Amino acid sequence: MVKATETAGKPNFDQWLTDTVRALIGRQRPPGTLDKLAETLTERLPHELKQHKKKIVRHEILAKFKDILKEAVKDGAKILQDAAAARMKASRVHALLKRHAHKDAPDFPEWVIDELLNEMHGRVHAPHSKLESALSGINTLRFMEASDRSFAKSSYRAPFHALKDHKSDKLKVAVISGMQFGLPYDTDIFRNITRCGFSAARKLECDALVIGGGLLHMELKKRSGPNRLVNDVLAGHDIDFESFAEDYQAEAKMIVESGSLDPIFQTVEEEFLNVLLRGLYKVTRRPRREGSGTVNEFENPTYVILNANDLEVPKAAAHFHLLYKQMQRFHEALALVREKAKEVAVYEKLLKSGNVKNRQKTQADLKAAKLDLARATALASRFRMSNLHKAQDKKVLRRTISYFVQKIEETVPNCTVIGSGSAFMRFGANSHVVHFISATKSVHIKRLKSYGPDQRRNELADLTVSMHPGAVYPRKGSRENYKVEGQWLGTASFYEAPILVDQVPILEALEGFDVKTPAVNAVRDEMFCGGMTTISLDDRFMPQAEALSTEVVRLNGQPKEAKRAPAKYVYEALWTDWHIDAANQNWLRTREGLPISIVEAGFEFMSRYGMDKEGRAHVFGMTVADDVTQGNHFGTHLRPHHNERPALELKMMVAEELRRIEASNARDREQVKDKVIRELADQLVMFRPSHHWGSQLKDVNVLLDKYKHVFKGMILRAQDSGIVVRGISHYNGFPHDGRDIGLINVGSGNHATKTVNGAVFEGELIADRLCTALRDDPDLKGLDVRKLIRAPMFQDMSIGFGRMQIGENGPEWGIHVAGTPPKRDSWYDLTHGWTQVNRQRGDVSTIFRKIPVVHKTGDKHFYGEDHAGNDIKVMGSSSTKTDAFADIAGGLPENNGGLVFIGYPVDGPDRAPVISKHLTPRELQNFLSSGEAFPWEDYLPNRA
Repeated sequence: MVKATETAGKPNFDQWLTDTVRALIGRQRPPGTLDKLAETLTERLPHELKQHKKKIVRHEILAKFKDILKEAVKDGAKILQDAAAARMKASRVHALLKRHAHKDAPDFPEWVIDELLNEMHGRVHAPHSKLESALSGINTLRFMEASDRSFAKSSYRAPFHALKDHKSDKLKVAVISGMQFGLPYDTDIFRNITRCGFSAARKLECDALVIGGGLLHMELKKRSGPNRLVNDVLAGHDIDFESFAEDYQAEAKMIVESGSLDPIFQTVEEEFLNVLLRGLYKVTRRPRREGSGTVNEFENPTYVILNANDLEVPKAAAHFHLLYKQMQRFHEALALVREKAKEVAVYEKLLKSGNVKNRQKTQADLKAAKLDLARATALASRFRMSNLHKAQDKKVLRRTISYFVQKIEETVPNCTVIGSGSAFMRFGANSHVVHFISATKSVHIKRLKSYGPDQRRNELADLTVSMHPGAVYPRKGSRENYKVEGQWLGTASFYEAPILVDQVPILEALEGFDVKTPAVNAVRDEMFCGGMTTISLDDRFMPQAEALSTEVVRLNGQPKEAKRAPAKYVYEALWTDWHIDAANQNWLRTREGLPISIVEAGFEFMSRYGMDKEGRAHVFGMTVADDVTQGNHFGTHLRPHHNERPALELKMMVAEELRRIEASNARDREQVKDKVIRELADQLVMFRPSHHWGSQLKDVNVLLDKYKHVFKGMILRAQDSGIVVRGISHYNGFPHDGRDIGLINVGSGNHATKTVNGAVFEGELIADRLCTALRDDPDLKGLDVRKLIRAPMFQDMSIGFGRMQIGENGPEWGIHVAGTPPKRDSWYDLTHGWTQVNRQRGDVSTIFRKIPVVHKTGDKHFYGEDHAGNDIKVMGSSSTKTDAFADIAGGLPENNGGLVFIGYPVDGPDRAPVISKHLTPRELQNFLSSGEAFPWEDYLPNRA
């Protein structure tokens, strides 16, 4: 008897199970089935391990088989995976593994291999819909059994309220877009990307799951000729005899087992019910850890929004049902026409022959027969598809849609199909409205181009999520959504979700054929980045959508991957385009009513609430990509502020108010003084900015001096987190390279550079000033701050290259800093042009090969992010509002004010995504007005 292994004096069930399974299957006469093995294990379970009896179940034993196989056979797991993909028989795989086994390895019984292969194709058994025979007609479904239902109506003012019983405003929602179940997939159920998506949503502790952009992939078009075969290569399923109606199973089995190449016929009903929905059943459930049965991969509510492609299934069923019924009636009518025509011919023949006894009666009979023929002919003409009544057509279509929806809701656990095309949603006690658009092609740019009417009606959603089956990569941006009269406060987010499909199996299935579908076009794109999305909801902040790459989804969705603590992050600030002393700065108000710039508010919140007791900041660095100062290169002094009062009027106002102060009682005096101070502050700070560049630099220096401890705290945070930044000179061997980046990077914008005709670069002056302020700080002793605080320049352009690593053996990213993106092809998606540039330029730095690259930029005054290929591009927002130029520039959208943060996962991009967050002016103003401490722990969570 195999004894239980002792661990620290206690029996170890896991090790006992491994040892016992290895011993039993290595016997000369091992148990003959998995059930028999489980029975023997239960009998031999030591008394001290009896509490683990319920763990002796199928999936636990199969996991031990895999562990033993890895030890016994070199590359055993890979051999098994390839064999499953090739649909090899267990006998062949058994022989193959035996040939590669180590000398002392146990000889696995063939049934063990058979069980492992079966498990790779599905961990749970999914029920079949028993069909005695196929339905008559083409593309038909048994929809008559369904009851009519309609989708929930939703709008911005009356959104669909999900999770009504959830009492918190802090939630996390998972989004799976464009999964198109039925496309080729990894044959190992552990790696099946759809199953991993549901599992990851659970392990990431999401409160709900939203699915859209194409739920199923079914080829429904009637095709003839070679193109039918080309489209069939995208079918992601094999032949399953039980999927056919009972009266056809024997013929299908005979064709397959004989090796014949005769065609096999499968109806739409069989494919829909017993292939697609059965597969969906399997990937949405997992074996129960203890005992028999299954549990759901994702246990919380799932909401489905169908797109037009999904509706092709019920639409085709309704059409062909009506067509079949029409053809029945039409042919019945034709038969009646033929019958009446024969009667007419008989009477005409009798009259023509003259061999009639009662000619008058025969003529009357002929007349009646002709009348019947005319009626029958008219009836046959009625029974045409073009004459179908529209109201009845809609009734049939609604019924087929109801049937389709019913079957989906029966298959996916806790599922509600809430609509098609789009849905406005709220979640729990959270007040934000999220607009999900489930389309057949991208509407992301369309919404960014045409949000104006919704914004003016005060019906623009806080977050718009575009879901469609051909998204090449995720991308997001913001637009201003002013909700407070007279104030530039309010922002809405727009996001295009990645598609959760398996790129490699799809490309392998194509075998060189030119198949044009949205998903194929997407996965063929060199910049393709698939995955799923999580949306963080918190009433204090804008909804935050983040893309999880396919690799992150697959890793988090593995069955053995325990529910772990959230991924740890380190954060940096991308606070760009300060435009110090610009007339169009977006000023906020302190609680006392005094003006404060967006950047100063950020520093103030960091100084008060964003530092630990040791003086370390919550962020490890900062990049000001562009335009620290406003400069004066386009006649700024010729553009007076629209709120500037004449100087003499201002002087007279002050004199009058001072007289009132002298004549007022004590309480009124304080109110008048406050009013005067605020008005003077507004006029001197906000409405009369300095146009002299030297004076602007002095204002920057005041800011640097006041918050130099924050910059020092960033460096201390980087030290504490083990973050190392190496400029490009580290790799090219030159002792100096102006393109070197640091922890703190200060760009040189076109405003200042053109003001002085390129003679001086503002970034270099500001970086030098900051270095001087910190170089003798005792807390930074031993550090060369000149390497940590940089003003990267490539000739006369603010461009820098380097690498950043977290920990000595931790993940590494390429870092590219650019004052402005290399290309802007529209004002709608400001990073798209950059993606196109990266396609054609490759690695111009020479140091970015085989690592992910984070590109940071500014200049355009809009927030944006995309994950295209191995590039993560983040564009920082500005500290300005839009000036008069926008009103004559052909529809230039309002500037995005605010501060941007970038988060890097300390365990690398395969564990969690690089993220960016846009802290908007309205959010900053809310905390300024309330006096509450800014919740950095919540806003930049899970800091390492």
